[in-house]
Amino acid sequence: MFELIYASDIQRIYIMVGALMFLIGRLFLCLAVFNDGKDNEIKHKSLWAVFSFLLGFVPAIIYAVAFNKKRKRHNNLKTAYVIIAVISIFLSLSSFFTYELSGTGEFGFLDYDIKFDDRVDVTYKNKHGRKVIIDKEGNEYTFFKKNALLYFAENGEKYRCVDEYYRHFINTETQEYYDELDYEFFINDEGYFCIFNYDNDLVYYEDEGYYLYYDENHLYYPVDYVYWDRDGNIVFPSVFNELNYLTYDEIVEN
Repeated sequence: MFELIYASDIQRIYIMVGALMFLIGRLFLCLAVFNDGKDNEIKHKSLWAVFSFLLGFVPAIIYAVAFNKKRKRHNNLKTAYVIIAVISIFLSLSSFFTYELSGTGEFGFLDYDIKFDDRVDVTYKNKHGRKVIIDKEGNEYTFFKKNALLYFAENGEKYRCVDEYYRHFINTETQEYYDELDYEFFINDEGYFCIFNYDNDLVYYEDEGYYLYYDENHLYYPVDYVYWDRDGNIVFPSVFNELNYLTYDEIVEN
């Protein structure tokens, strides 16, 4: 559910704030139970406090009901602890909730429509009306989930880009790491992700505004050039619009 490696910076903040608020809430709930047990001379108060820290409000409520008749006096400090615990846990849930919505694009106050780079005009609308890009298998990614975009190889293996600036990729199953200092990454004309060593036999082709490679079977486009439609076909943004119409034969003949 929470993929820290692929989360954006704002999502990491949501996660860290949520985790911190969650721990603070549990701590104050634990203190509330312990202080109440101490004030009312409840046996095993420490055990109930530990249970409340580990399991949350369920053991705390059981404790409150079970020892209600033994309660001798009200403690304002204990009440404050409970209030802080409730607020903290609410904030933690809000943070995690915000994290999830930031990935699905359901939050109205985040303007997703201006988040994608201007040249990324090959976007579609998801069911919430937010802009998304699509992988070869039809999975949707809003701006905040774009780092989780999957690239599918022809043999069925899946890859993710783990560094969008330097183009390092990782195999999602084997966890094998591919560095752009040692490998080149392309999308072929069938939409599949390809990895080559630099000492390959690909033929370089360049025209005004773009470049690509080819061999006797396929065209190979830089990863940054390629997007997919809902049917899994490759498409190019308007800045590389000419590539939408070029064929293998035209490239080879030139």
